[in-house]
Amino acid sequence: RYKNVTKDRKIVFVNVSSIDINNKLNLVIEVYDKGVGMSAEVIKNATEEFYTTKTAREGTGLGLSIVNDIIKKHDGSLNIESIEGEYTKVRVILPTEFGGD
Repeated sequence: RYKNVTKDRKIVFVNVSSIDINNKLNLVIEVYDKGVGMSAEVIKNATEEFYTTKTAREGTGLGLSIVNDIIKKHDGSLNIESIEGEYTKVRVILPTEFGGD
């Protein structure tokens, strides 16, 4: 799957910042790469339980589903932006104050 990706495209960038949403401070974590990217169909299903583009020996399809559930339980959001063959950017936004149970 990554055999045609050059070494310089295998670099992963991580950016951490903050943003004000409705007068409340939120943590923003962005992970970006210039790898193989994702199709619109893959993005649409990426956080579904057991959804995977890998073979059975490579993964269960639970990773992003679990991550998304944890983020939602903390009143946050997960957004995936990608262009197939170019890049993928995953953005997580979490409130710095949790008002849950």
